Amino acid sequence: MQWVDFREVLKPDRVAAYLNSTGPFAPLVFIILMAASVVISPIPSLPLDLAAGATFGVLQGTAYSVIGAEIGAILSFLIGRALGREVLVRLFRTDITFCERCSDRHLAIFVFASRLLPIFSFD
Repeated sequence: MQWVDFREVLKPDRVAAYLNSTGPFAPLVFIILMAASVVISPIPSLPLDLAAGATFGVLQGTAYSVIGAEIGAILSFLIGRALGREVLVRLFRTDITFCERCSDRHLAIFVFASRLLPIFSFD
């Protein structure tokens, strides 16, 4: 089995060149790549964001990045919703309970704090 070196494959200049080669389909291809980077965790999204800015400009690149990230987030939610807690219980062979006593406010603070720490991926 070969491993993909994402640092080499996802260099912003290489991604920008690839997007430019797709012609009028570049925005759609980029949105699909961005959604895939959100759903498939090891694929980093930062090089894609940089390539979007280089290819489409700051405003359009930002818009395409947000659209792709949102589609990826929705797909991730739907995958989690479809698989559900039962799959995790079978996979880990234990009851998965996350903070039953926590309120939504506590969970929101936890997510906000994790966004501030650079060791956690936003994806």
